[in-house]
Amino acid sequence: MKDDIDCSSGCPIGSCHGLLCFERNNSETYIVNPVLGSDDDLVIMLPSMNTETEVPSLFPVRIFNLMGFGFCPKTNQYKVVRTIRSTLRVYICTLGTDDSWREIEDLPTDRFTSCLPGVYLNGALHWLTYPRIESDDRKLEIYCFDVETEKSHQLDLLPQLLQGRNNLDGLKLGVISGVAPLSVWNRDRVEPLMLTEDGNSLIAYAEEDDERRLLKYFDVRTGENITNRMLIEKGTITSGRRYTAHVATLMSPKHIMKRSTCHV
Repeated sequence: MKDDIDCSSGCPIGSCHGLLCFERNNSETYIVNPVLGSDDDLVIMLPSMNTETEVPSLFPVRIFNLMGFGFCPKTNQYKVVRTIRSTLRVYICTLGTDDSWREIEDLPTDRFTSCLPGVYLNGALHWLTYPRIESDDRKLEIYCFDVETEKSHQLDLLPQLLQGRNNLDGLKLGVISGVAPLSVWNRDRVEPLMLTEDGNSLIAYAEEDDERRLLKYFDVRTGENITNRMLIEKGTITSGRRYTAHVATLMSPKHIMKRSTCHV
């Protein structure tokens, strides 16, 4: 590869089994395990997306962006879902099988999205959405995309406290193992990420102000803030960045290319 690949050179699409999937320059997509490094033989480059042949939307779609990285336990396959910016077209690529991106239509293109990576849980990707068309009964909904069948359906599992909201401002869908299998929280300043290995502390991403970013550790029993870890100091440009939780493993990205057991 001519350009160096690292975890700061792209925007995260998702995290699955210790692997991170990134997009860069709207056409490049790659998978890396940050624990193992980013040497050429440890990075998977997916087929390029030919954005030049795309017909731009007459009015650019600025708040529709579906992306996600998931795994199908039945077929042992990893799949990446992403859109081309300013369009309503959604594409999927099956690692180890597809040599190009396939367009899929069974996704909620008639809805606004939070433009955050899809949450992977139990063989499916999940996004928080709400309808584009204004109506009295318009409400927030979770859309679930089955990685195996490549079909989507709506989940009516949002908590009562969100009823009556008609936008996605400050909200994020997420999974906290051992605490909440699928939950929605306000990410205005503090965003829960995961439990520590011993299960005694909750790690949360926090924005102290417009520039500083921290990891905060809270005691699960008392709720007390135990300690903080600085991620980004003042003076660092953070606008436009996306963040995703990552659980470290020693799985090589190259290994997943050999795991597929069938073709789609």
